[in-house]
Amino acid sequence: MNFKQIIKDSIIEQNTSSNLKVYLNQVYGWMTCGLLLTAFVSFYLAKYSSFLQIVYTHPYIIISLVIVQLITFIILSSFITKLNSTLLTAGFMFYSFITGVTITSIFSAYHYYDIANAFFITASMFGVTSIYGYTTKSNLGRFSNTLIMALTGIIIASITNIFLKNSILYLIINYVSVVVFIVLIAYDTQLLKKISEEVDFQDPSSIRRYSIYGALRLYLDFINLFLTVLKITGDRK
Repeated sequence: MNFKQIIKDSIIEQNTSSNLKVYLNQVYGWMTCGLLLTAFVSFYLAKYSSFLQIVYTHPYIIISLVIVQLITFIILSSFITKLNSTLLTAGFMFYSFITGVTITSIFSAYHYYDIANAFFITASMFGVTSIYGYTTKSNLGRFSNTLIMALTGIIIASITNIFLKNSILYLIINYVSVVVFIVLIAYDTQLLKKISEEVDFQDPSSIRRYSIYGALRLYLDFINLFLTVLKITGDRK
């Protein structure tokens, strides 16, 4: 075997590994920033009973905010390579802010210790699953279609149960959701390794854009898993 080729391959592998670490640090850093902003906003607004009263008496406000969330997510994920990195960052922070507003009601529905307990359970599950997604040699991409169908099924079942108000179906939806989001976290973590190959590490704006995209995906996974765990483990007031 050519000795020069071995050295060249080794250097390329080291550079790839180094670039991946830089990218993942950025992704998890921005995801953490988003989660902290969401927590701060929801906790701050929860202290004002007048705000919660407005939300409960005018449900269209939350519906409007959810629509804004959806539009923001579509824009951020669809134009990742076209939007300015600063604009993408601002968009992600805005999305995190709006999420904080929409989940404020959990502080009136659950006790603080239930919320804290759900958070630590979620953080533990997220950490373990991310490590698995990063280290596994299995191709988790084969689950992509299954995950899409599962998420669609969860949404349809959840909407249906709003009218049925079936407690057993409610539990089934939540437990299935936990499994789906766990698999999704592992899938997205592995996907980050592929996304990093698209990043131009000589261009700071490229690093930022793809980091925000990765952070957004993991942020959504964490928030959805947290809310589902809270529904299962928390006792409503």
